[in-house]
Amino acid sequence: MIQRLLLIFGLLFLTQISVAQDFIYPMDLRPVYLSANFGELRPNHFHSGLDMKTEKVEGKVVRAVDTGFVSRIQITPTGYGHVLYVDHPSGYTTVYAHLKSFEPRIDSVVKAYQYEKKTNTVNINLKPEDLPVSRGQQIALSGNTGSSGGPHLHFEVRKTENQHALNPMLFYNLKDNVAPKILRFGVYPMDSNSFVNHKQKKQLFETVSKGNGVFVLKEPVTVWGNIGFSVQGYDYMPEMSNVYGFYTTTLTCNNQVLYSRKIDEIDFGTTADINSLIDYEERLASKRNYERMFKEQNNELEIYTKLENQGIYKTTDEELAQCEVRVTDFVGNTASLTVYLQQKYNDSLDVKTWKECKKYNSADTFTYTYEKFQFKANPKTFFSDFSFDVKVDSSNAKKRYYSHTYRIKTDQVIFKKSAEIIIPYSLPDELKDKGIIENCGRKTPVMTKFDDNGCAHAFIKTGGTFGVVVDTVAPTIKMTMADSADMTNKPYILFKMADNYSGVAKYNAYIDGEWQILDYDAKSGAVFLWFDEKHLEMGKNHVVKIVLEDLCHNVLEKEYNFYR
Repeated sequence: MIQRLLLIFGLLFLTQISVAQDFIYPMDLRPVYLSANFGELRPNHFHSGLDMKTEKVEGKVVRAVDTGFVSRIQITPTGYGHVLYVDHPSGYTTVYAHLKSFEPRIDSVVKAYQYEKKTNTVNINLKPEDLPVSRGQQIALSGNTGSSGGPHLHFEVRKTENQHALNPMLFYNLKDNVAPKILRFGVYPMDSNSFVNHKQKKQLFETVSKGNGVFVLKEPVTVWGNIGFSVQGYDYMPEMSNVYGFYTTTLTCNNQVLYSRKIDEIDFGTTADINSLIDYEERLASKRNYERMFKEQNNELEIYTKLENQGIYKTTDEELAQCEVRVTDFVGNTASLTVYLQQKYNDSLDVKTWKECKKYNSADTFTYTYEKFQFKANPKTFFSDFSFDVKVDSSNAKKRYYSHTYRIKTDQVIFKKSAEIIIPYSLPDELKDKGIIENCGRKTPVMTKFDDNGCAHAFIKTGGTFGVVVDTVAPTIKMTMADSADMTNKPYILFKMADNYSGVAKYNAYIDGEWQILDYDAKSGAVFLWFDEKHLEMGKNHVVKIVLEDLCHNVLEKEYNFYR
């Protein structure tokens, strides 16, 4: 037993990245409380940093963790929002995201760029001599911009050479004496000759806690054939109600390590392969992330420290087998789950539940054509060999659709890469620029391009039903400023914008004909026009014009008067 445990922990920590960099913390708040840790399972990506709490408010001082220079500045309404990248001589880049504002020296560079380019979004790459920073220097204030769920600082450490994200816990020493919990366990038949509890479909089980980080199932699971497993649960930290992701996961069956993984480094080029690591179907159904402890053929994640038979367990006899799942946090707090497998073949089983269908090779280019409709997939578009079918409905063209609708069915809930769909459509001349492809089941638009041959093109990552619809309604504005208002003591004009369907694609503002910077919060639809005295003559009446355009080229222009 002792030898087996030593082997497991040796596999887990043998590949831990060694660092020799001493960073200070990016904020003065002590103790440091986290709302999310590195490597957490998220939709389409691993969480690539630490989310540091800011006492539920914005405006906390953010400091450079070491000497270096600001190498990149970005402003986007979603994603990281306002974000700074600082390169350090040690070969690391630190990232500070969801910021409220930049310190004045940095802010002046940003604003000069925005006025020159007449752009609200920003992506500036800088040289070492442009914006050097010293260790501990204030560089920004914390905020809640972009796709943030509340005020906090998202902090990352990356390798400068390839921009791979590293676990910031490698650079800091946060106290943690709370063990993870294993809450649920999944068992999967992997082919038509495999069974779980006499059924050919996955089974999910609640665990029972025995205390001290030890978990079991209520009773053995009956299995036969090739079997996959998954695990769901959370890590915890002292004094925190938040839940976090596991640092390591290991599966051992009959004293053999089948699966072991650890996340110290994230390659953003493969992070979307998390959709293969998790049970995506279950995520959609229950919003729980089950980590599948087996690897699909085109999963390119480099987080695995051990894989035997791709993590799949093969029954060999009708005796009782024992499996153990062990999960750890970064400092080594551990939880374990013991599962007993009753290996038993039953030749009277009804095997009709397994859906056998033709499989296509995921390593090949795949094209499906029906008249002018096409579905195009490049090699490795799918995580593994896949089934495919299309059902065409011409009756929908008589409803709200300007095309047939096409129901794309595949056995993979989400694709590894986007596939192209090409849909022939028929739009009257007055609606030529108002069309867009819709995911009909969700009634959500998909970014669309139209060619000169009467076809609409879009890229999709899931199956579903798709057809061409139109959007003829322009965006809307809700202005908080009364017309002809006195704004002398106000720092900004605030309005909210929205669109009924395709979404706002462009937003611009002009005061007395001169372009102005807009700060857009996509979460709330709030837009701030901050007064800049360098670009606004004071003590007179002004006219502000707002111009909005959605994805289907519907335009709204509104003018308002004010005094400042």
